Amino acid sequence: MAQKQARAGNLSKANQTVCSVLKPAFGHDTLLKLQEKTPVGSVVFDKQLWPTTDALDEMRRHDEWLNIQEHSFSIKKIGQYFRTCKPLSAQDADG
Repeated sequence: MAQKQARAGNLSKANQTVCSVLKPAFGHDTLLKLQEKTPVGSVVFDKQLWPTTDALDEMRRHDEWLNIQEHSFSIKKIGQYFRTCKPLSAQDADG
């Protein structure tokens, strides 16, 4: 039922349905299960293959990059994208 409501765009009713039917799944082993699902990895970002600041500045000076920037990232293109994309959210018709 909640999936049907969510697909119809009625997210608040879908949320209410899910929250009213389901019970919180918190028990003595919940934390252990979550830790097993999400193993902790390194938070250090490997910058070995990442270009240096000087290399990025040099790349941005080339004509090829300037053409890409002008063609793909112009204000006109960005405006066109936002005028034609679907909205991320909408007002709830049920209030």
